[in-house]
Amino acid sequence: MDIPPVSPGNGLLACRDLFFTTRICDTARALGGRMLTVAADESVRQHLLTGTFRLLIIDLDTSAALLPYVKAYRELQPDLEVISFGSHVETAVLQQAREAGCQQVLPRSRFTTQLAELLTTHLLLGPR
Repeated sequence: MDIPPVSPGNGLLACRDLFFTTRICDTARALGGRMLTVAADESVRQHLLTGTFRLLIIDLDTSAALLPYVKAYRELQPDLEVISFGSHVETAVLQQAREAGCQQVLPRSRFTTQLAELLTTHLLLGPR
């Protein structure tokens, strides 16, 4: 398993959409950060137990199964910012993400337009 060193620019990405994964990881890299892709709860937990991460991004269209574990992830790393994004028409899933404890829940279009700002704020600058 590729465990990064402790760094202010490390984040986790739960997304199975190749287009969005590439876009998010490339944007993070261009800004000086690093996003590791994760798919299952066990993978997220393992990373959170062995490294320091500032950000977890969850694609609700492909990884909503992680929502029941968000509070546990934030207990493992209290400074972890959890951002989720999904289709604006899937209002029930967006509400589930809010209830699960995601600090930000964004429609896909807004997430896309604010990606660089979100990564800069939460991945590179970290907790205030």
